Amino acid sequence: MTATLRPLQGKTVLVTGGTGFIGRHVVRALCDQGADVIVVGRTKPQDPSDPVGYLPLDLETGEGLGALPVAEIDYVVHLAAMGVKPGADMGEMTAANVAGSYRLAAALDPDRTALFLNIGSCFEYGSGHDQHEDTRLAPPNAYAASKAAQFHMVEAVAQETGLNTLTIRPFMTYGVGEPPHRLLAAAAKAAADGVDFPMTDGLQERDFVHVTDVVAGIMLALSVPVQADVRAINLASGTATKVRDVVDRLYTLAGRGGEPIFGARPSRKGEIMLQQGRWDLARERLGWQPKTSLEDGLRALITNSLGKDPT
Repeated sequence: MTATLRPLQGKTVLVTGGTGFIGRHVVRALCDQGADVIVVGRTKPQDPSDPVGYLPLDLETGEGLGALPVAEIDYVVHLAAMGVKPGADMGEMTAANVAGSYRLAAALDPDRTALFLNIGSCFEYGSGHDQHEDTRLAPPNAYAASKAAQFHMVEAVAQETGLNTLTIRPFMTYGVGEPPHRLLAAAAKAAADGVDFPMTDGLQERDFVHVTDVVAGIMLALSVPVQADVRAINLASGTATKVRDVVDRLYTLAGRGGEPIFGARPSRKGEIMLQQGRWDLARERLGWQPKTSLEDGLRALITNSLGKDPT
């Protein structure tokens, strides 16, 4: 892949979901590149070290859209999504993820904004191996269905207005800074504390991708012009690993005692039992490849939880 990179220095980048797990990493990477970052959403950024602007915006209702500096926005990274946590209200999730994404994309000036980068989800594919960008979308639950509908809504705006859009579908993203309710963050803390960790049977297989690799892919998608025939690009490792094996490894690395209690909790309805993606297109069109091994990523999680390198 030999493409001319688009410089981000001095460019205005609008980021939704900029206070979330992936979003915080993206905002930091954009600032490091010299971009002028505007975080929009219902939560104001709290990190004073990131020199970013903030505009309140409620995707669910559309409140705040009129204040967007449309004439100044060069790029959009759309990370915000509702429903990642179980138990989300269906109406609110649809309003934010589907209608809200449409409203945001439709509000932009296609002659000004070079790219609307929509961040989708591997769960749009449902269960399967060798999942590539042409794999039929088969969302198994409401959140996945809303993300698939979000993809189609963004594509509809592209057809209607000429806005340049691209969807990135990261597979199971993990790393330091994950919300404490997420599996690996919670398991790493329990392992570091030396206490037991009740969980499902852990037979689910996931394609784990480190957050630094996901952010690298997002930055490349902003910087590398992609031909219009590409509508979505996966960011995956290409390897499926049982969840129980990952949690076991966290406990081994921590060496503090305690153990995972497999089968102590029931699996969720609509649980995906196998996901393994392909990243050929990311390599061909973006020059991207995953660089952080699962072992190194897990070691970093435990190091963060212990406050020191595991021995």
